[in-house]
Amino acid sequence: MSPVTVRRLLNDLAVGWVEGSTLRLTSKGNLFHRWICSGRGMGLLLVLFLALLLPNVVDAQDFKKWEATIQEYKAWLGTLKSDGFRFWIRLDGNHRPHRLYVGEGFYEADDSFKEQFVEIFSHTLAGHPEKFMLIDPFDAISGKPVGEFGWGGFKLY
Repeated sequence: MSPVTVRRLLNDLAVGWVEGSTLRLTSKGNLFHRWICSGRGMGLLLVLFLALLLPNVVDAQDFKKWEATIQEYKAWLGTLKSDGFRFWIRLDGNHRPHRLYVGEGFYEADDSFKEQFVEIFSHTLAGHPEKFMLIDPFDAISGKPVGEFGWGGFKLY
């Protein structure tokens, strides 16, 4: 739609013709219409509209730091999955929240380490060190839930 067409459309609305009926605008409406059609108002409205739509600018260094942190988390979680620890067995992403099946190592750890483990796993799934993904830990052998990690924090059953 060209600027001339937009101005004609706005002019028709200001004059009062909408689908054959009369629309009466106040003097404030006419002043607003004139200001928008003058071009100065249109530019200001466009800048405000774009400022609201565009996301905050994030420095590229932040992405590199986040990526490095997530890589460290993945390496640590890989170590805990190994046969020496058997802290976790597998992750089922078909359900929401994700189901994390835990092994013998999880039950041998103290509660604070369990919470730290599930929190780091959540950050890793989210792909961001400051965001979380909802996780429900399940027993790998019985398939029963052993806890939950979500909006209320970490809870063991």
